[in-house]
Amino acid sequence: MAQQKHLIFLVHGLFGNSSHMSSNAEELRSQFATDNSVVVHIAKSNETLKTFDGIAIGAERLFVELMDRIKQLLEENFVVKHISIVGYSLGGLFARYLIGMLESVGFFNKVTPVVYATFATPHAGTYFHSQRFKARVLNAFGSRLLGLSGGDLFNSNKTLEELADPESRYITGIKRFKKRVLFANAVHDRTVPFWTAYLSTKNPFRHLEHVQLQYYNHSLLVNCKNIRPFLVNMSKSVYNEAELHPPKLTRRDKITRAFFLMLLPIFLPVMLTVLTTGTIVARVKAIYYSVRPRPQDNAALFNELSRQLTKTSHSNRVEGRRHSHPDLEPGSLAEGALENMLELVEPQEGEEEEKDMKVSGVPKPALNGGFEGLLDGTKDELGISPEVRRIIDNLNQLDWEKYTVALSHFNTHGEIMNRRCSNGQGQALQKFFAHLVAETYKDVKRQVPAKI
Repeated sequence: MAQQKHLIFLVHGLFGNSSHMSSNAEELRSQFATDNSVVVHIAKSNETLKTFDGIAIGAERLFVELMDRIKQLLEENFVVKHISIVGYSLGGLFARYLIGMLESVGFFNKVTPVVYATFATPHAGTYFHSQRFKARVLNAFGSRLLGLSGGDLFNSNKTLEELADPESRYITGIKRFKKRVLFANAVHDRTVPFWTAYLSTKNPFRHLEHVQLQYYNHSLLVNCKNIRPFLVNMSKSVYNEAELHPPKLTRRDKITRAFFLMLLPIFLPVMLTVLTTGTIVARVKAIYYSVRPRPQDNAALFNELSRQLTKTSHSNRVEGRRHSHPDLEPGSLAEGALENMLELVEPQEGEEEEKDMKVSGVPKPALNGGFEGLLDGTKDELGISPEVRRIIDNLNQLDWEKYTVALSHFNTHGEIMNRRCSNGQGQALQKFFAHLVAETYKDVKRQVPAKI
């Protein structure tokens, strides 16, 4: 009889590739080293410029890849009984669309969903909510220079509103997961701001000089290195109208900015060329190629596997350990050029903790929207549109476990996934997440999943 598996499906973001999820995958595999029922798979069908094709087309590619992976496991006498889906940046939106597709074909009647998690995902888009000339220019370029995905991220085509519709297949599918988890960068994420990753109409970290942060004590996460605390206790952190600690540039900040300004003239033309090329290719595909699988085709693809997926086994163990280690293909020359530049000029994380850092308690998620404490005390609301506010309100009707992360890096958008695979805060965060998935999986195996 086929042996049961828990498939953890990892999805990278815009302009990304499978290597961006390698640290996440490695920590999950390490966490489940003694549990051979878990298979970790990094999606590879949607890499680099393919991510410009829009959320819908990207999710359709992922659907086919997921079905292919399940079929491959079936051929090896393994049946997928549980699934978790992890999205990084735009990958979190790809994942939400994918979940809706899985819901529509009855996938979750056969496979039990465990964890849906996102890291620095722009759930409510990346639109700049300001009437300043700079914001208007960025909105115009962003919605046009990132292919069809730009239109999605800047909500010019209403995809994000569709994804957040309470009556939609997307919300119904996400509700089925045992746990919904999100991680949001508090500072230094120049790609996905805090408010959209955290689903908030406020961003207290815009005025960091008014914020007194309280951190959770998680020193046991990485034994080999004294890691500076980074998980923010949102309920005990305080926003004070009086300036608590005026911002000041350290020597490290000055050096980093100087290198950034020196390298910007080299990388900016490359980035503009690649973005323009990707946008043209994506729009040509949308006009001239009608290759999207239709819903009935997706259903047929799943139905081919449906009968085999009903197979169960009384055994929870398989002899030997099987890992799905995807080959980490190098991206194009210019892929991630700007972020790579930020990583190049950034000094390594310091090992000593700040003397005035307030640390207490074990890490806990912010529940019920995560608004108590720091966000409640922040009066300054963002000038977001009614449409974006509705997206945030609808998604906050779901039960989320929210974690705010304050990493000591110049480019926290890369560090939140530990893309450099270094021993530091990013690795500690990935270890923390892997433990969270393991504990949730234990709970699911002990319980009968509730029906919606």
